[in-house]
Amino acid sequence: MTAFVPAHHSPPQAASAAAPGPTADPIRPRLLLSALLLFAFASRVFWLNELPPGLNRDESFYGVDALSVLTQGPRPFYAGNGGREGLFMLLAAPSLAVLGREPLALRLPAAFAGVLFLASVWALGRRLFRTEPSREGIALAATAFAASSLWLIVENRLGWRINLLAPLLAIAAYWFWRALETGSVHAWAAAGFTCGLAQYSYSSARLLPLLVPGAAIVLPLLLRRSVPFPGWRQWLAFLLPALLVVLPLAFYAISNPASFLERAVVLATNDGRLANQQGYLARLGGVLRSFISEGASQPWQSVPGMPAFPPPLAVLFLLGLVLASRRVRQPASCFLLLWFVLFTLAAAIPRDATPHFLHTSGVLPVLFFFPALGLGALIQGAAAWLRIAWLAPAAIGAVALASCGWAWQVYFEGYRQLPELAASFDSDLVEVANALNDRAHPASAIVIPIGSPYPPGWSHPTIDFLYRGSAPLRFLRVDETIIAPELAALLGARQQVIVLELRPQRLTPPDNRGLLDFLLRRQGELVTEERQPSYHLRVYQLHSPLSPALTPVPEQAAGQRWGEVLQLASWAAGSTPVSGRGWVLARWSLQELLSQNLKASLRLRDSAGQLVAQDDRDLLLPPHFAPTSAWPAGSTAASYHLLDLPIGLPPGTYTLSALVYDRDSTRPLSGGEQPIGTITLDPPPRPLPEELRLSGRSWPGVALVGYHLPTPSVRPGEPLVLVLYWQRTAEPLTATTATVRLLDRMGSELGRWQGIPLAAEYPPAHWPAGALVRQVLTLPVAARAASGPFRVDVRWGEGLDFPVAEGEVRGRERLFTSPPVAHVLDRPLGDFAQLLGWTATRRGTDVLVELVWQARATPTRNWTVFVHLLDEQGHIVSQQDAPPAAGDAPTSSWLAGEVVVDRKQLQAPAGPVRLVVGMYDPATGERLGSELADSLELGWLP
Repeated sequence: MTAFVPAHHSPPQAASAAAPGPTADPIRPRLLLSALLLFAFASRVFWLNELPPGLNRDESFYGVDALSVLTQGPRPFYAGNGGREGLFMLLAAPSLAVLGREPLALRLPAAFAGVLFLASVWALGRRLFRTEPSREGIALAATAFAASSLWLIVENRLGWRINLLAPLLAIAAYWFWRALETGSVHAWAAAGFTCGLAQYSYSSARLLPLLVPGAAIVLPLLLRRSVPFPGWRQWLAFLLPALLVVLPLAFYAISNPASFLERAVVLATNDGRLANQQGYLARLGGVLRSFISEGASQPWQSVPGMPAFPPPLAVLFLLGLVLASRRVRQPASCFLLLWFVLFTLAAAIPRDATPHFLHTSGVLPVLFFFPALGLGALIQGAAAWLRIAWLAPAAIGAVALASCGWAWQVYFEGYRQLPELAASFDSDLVEVANALNDRAHPASAIVIPIGSPYPPGWSHPTIDFLYRGSAPLRFLRVDETIIAPELAALLGARQQVIVLELRPQRLTPPDNRGLLDFLLRRQGELVTEERQPSYHLRVYQLHSPLSPALTPVPEQAAGQRWGEVLQLASWAAGSTPVSGRGWVLARWSLQELLSQNLKASLRLRDSAGQLVAQDDRDLLLPPHFAPTSAWPAGSTAASYHLLDLPIGLPPGTYTLSALVYDRDSTRPLSGGEQPIGTITLDPPPRPLPEELRLSGRSWPGVALVGYHLPTPSVRPGEPLVLVLYWQRTAEPLTATTATVRLLDRMGSELGRWQGIPLAAEYPPAHWPAGALVRQVLTLPVAARAASGPFRVDVRWGEGLDFPVAEGEVRGRERLFTSPPVAHVLDRPLGDFAQLLGWTATRRGTDVLVELVWQARATPTRNWTVFVHLLDEQGHIVSQQDAPPAAGDAPTSSWLAGEVVVDRKQLQAPAGPVRLVVGMYDPATGERLGSELADSLELGWLP
């Protein structure tokens, strides 16, 4: 094959002689090239470990696979994340070996690939336009536009395999063009080798086997006098190295066709996995717009919305396209247009929305020559008109300087301040990985709970790549059918577990029912808890290997019902071996559809009915944790409850009961609190916290070592709860009776308890020496008590009284005459209340109701008043439940003859509504009334 000389051009020697002085001097172009390469290197490595922040998900996938190169050796293709060619992982592996698991280790190879691309563009331009007088200018201008392209700056700063595509394509184009020019067998072999090597960079390179041989055939046909056909030696020199290089990848593709073609199938077919799908012409329009008017919207592709060329360069780009089209009979222009058209048409094949710069990256080797041609035409016209020989190099230098300065400012000042940048690069997961690296040690195991939408074995590549601790880490699916064996296998003999929950926006909330916490605290203690915006970290210390706690426990059948719609199907309960904490597994069954969202309250009570521990949980249906209003009829779901036992709780048998209530209104379902079984507890001894301790309160055989007053203020008629902590001493007991008195400021007694502490289940004679015993007392405060301070005195046997605690009685002003009302009623409710009258006023949608009650006696319980507004069909359109006078006048404080004014404010739509009032016990849901009615109907409001 003979070399070709493009038609209508002088030989290279003549062209060189005709070139203007500055462009003929090789020193100045190379100085400018060196400056451009230096700028490209600086713009691609400056702040590279911090900008962009975090690590993109795809970068993490490459990092995980590059790490596998260090341990398992290289592979031609990696099946994960839709399938990826393996050359980038091979190049990134040495960087990871030196720098470790850092974003910089992945991004440095990409940055160097970006600089290599610029050198390739310069070499390709000088080869393509070898016979042009302005070849140096075109090559330098194209290099300058590539160096300052925000598209490339953003892309070259990410550890992606896409960064290898453009330089390998440009090098392949260079050797192809050189081979086509010279007919050199060595050049054809180099072209074949680089075409084969490019197949390991990115899927777009698969067009090269079509483009390069096609161009070798099409160009001679279109340009008969300029380009000869390659001979068989040239074809053999090209094909043999190409096939040898691509052989491992081809073998993988034949052996694993589904994996190799997965990404292509997803992108090229409408299989429902892609959002925002468009037709081909719409996608092609998006690709074309991405060059001049509308860029990609994602910050991991470029500055959001910015096209490949800003407006001034977009004009030059269009001008260059027109010039190349007019010179289509010239080999270089024809080659540029063939390449541009083929890769542009191919970029619109993927069915996800455009613009998408990753799909368009195949056009990069020729893209920047079009604005360079446009700039060259303008400069040549201006130089001929002004007759200034040095205008060309000066203009190119000025344009290069302005482009590079603009790109630097936009990227490092504007791009880094984008509010969506941190989320696009998983900055929160980088924070998570750093937190795990700081806390993990070989004796612990790390669990990141995930929800059911994620398959077993799923993990997030960013954490996989950045986590470098020695403790085993697993993304654990919180599914009660598989979690126990997987957790036991992960922990082995380890006794510390680190649980890190990602923020709900990051993953589907995986453990809304607290199953993982339930399993771990059955066998250990929560020792550390830390909440950050991006994660919630908990550290558990197990008392022994976890396996016993994961063993399935037999459940007891149950039949308790609430509201005739919800049933407790079965339950299991027990206590933890070291802390003595109670635990309950309750399984619920919904019989009918329900409009309410319910919570279950599991409660532990002693023999006197005192509440010992309580745990309330939303009733949620996996896998999406739907509340009961979204449960289908017949659904069954479990709730997991941990009952933290108070310090000093006596050993014995305790009653377990359940209460179900509306999550929004907190009103119990009919059925109230129902016992479901018993639990035998023997809590281990624990020291009393310092803030509860007393000193100097002792009698023969016993000492009062601490107290707790949960509410230091109390209303008249309310019970005062007092917790006393006794400790048995080594001396013999001389008495077993204690007396506790509540006294006002004058020493008058407001309440009293006297008896043997815990006489029924754990009397003092059974207390071992040193035992700490908790006693809960409820002292009824006289309804007549006036406002003022009070004190609590305690004595043992006939010993002295010791003042233990102080507080305040918050009395109220008493009223014994009724204020005027709009509607006089005088109707009884129950055996202690009389409704004297009521007044109701409307103000728009607001309804203000004033009820006037009179006490006939002092009840022993505190009742809640409810007010319902009903429409004409009897449906409740508004309601309010609250103690009388918003809690300032609890019913247990009412004195006979006292008048209580109770105001309620409700919202109601326009139209007549019926007013109904009544009272109920909030603990049981029992309504106050007679055999005939448990509410009072007051009348209609217009």
